[in-house]
Amino acid sequence: MGNNTLGRIDARIFYRKTGRAKYISHLDLARCMQRAVKRTGLPVWYTVGFNPRLYLGFALPLPLGQESVFETVDLCLMEDIPFEEVLCRINQALPAGIEGFAIAAPVHKPEAIAWAEYGLRLEADSCTGEALREKFERFWGQDRVEVEKKTKKGSRRIDLKSGIRLLGLEPESGCLCLRIQTEAGTSRNINPTLLTDAFIQAEGLESPCVQVLRQAILMEDGTPFC
Repeated sequence: MGNNTLGRIDARIFYRKTGRAKYISHLDLARCMQRAVKRTGLPVWYTVGFNPRLYLGFALPLPLGQESVFETVDLCLMEDIPFEEVLCRINQALPAGIEGFAIAAPVHKPEAIAWAEYGLRLEADSCTGEALREKFERFWGQDRVEVEKKTKKGSRRIDLKSGIRLLGLEPESGCLCLRIQTEAGTSRNINPTLLTDAFIQAEGLESPCVQVLRQAILMEDGTPFC
């Protein structure tokens, strides 16, 4: 069971968001989760005040169009219910493409998140996987890879090489598969498509297709967020 604070039991649900569900925006995902939890009839905690609302806490919002096999959402229970039952009831209320695979008491706060790990699959017309690999190695071999990053405070230039770790690079038939880690969290967050967009533009690739799968959310020491 989670820690009981002022009568509340904290729970962290780990879930996947795949398939057509990748087209659900984060705002709509929050609404989807709220409706699903309400349908379960679970005794969950609502915020107090003039307009009480169901408390849900998402650690690291996933950009629209990206899939993930490691997402988290926090909620608070007002009664001591077995976590396995909580997960089962919520899964029964969730739409296709969103599925909880584990539940536990939260250990770390979202502020502890430092990295996210991704698998990227890149295709381009008239370009083999081996050709893409050679192009990417040349592109990534530069001393700096600068891009324009848009934030709420405006745009600024950043060097992707200071915030991205390349873990793997494998050509396949007609595509290139990359495994990377990017800085993530409250202080600095790098969308992996900044890398693929910069590569596509630099090499002038025709009709590119990029698939993004978030595989893990990590802390500074590389251990999974839990």
